[in-house]
Amino acid sequence: MVFQVRAIDRKRIIRKIGELEIDYLAQVDVEIWQMLKPQENEE
Repeated sequence: MVFQVRAIDRKRIIRKIGELEIDYLAQVDVEIWQMLKPQENEE
C-alpha cells in the first residue's frame, strides 16, 4: 500500500505533467484516497 501511495504521490504528478490548478489537485487527491481506502461491507 505504501508503494501505491508513493507511485501516485501528488509531487510526482506535478513533476510529470507540470503545474496543476489547486482545484484539480484537490480532486485528484480525493480520488486517490478513495481508491486506496479499504471497501467496507462489500456484499
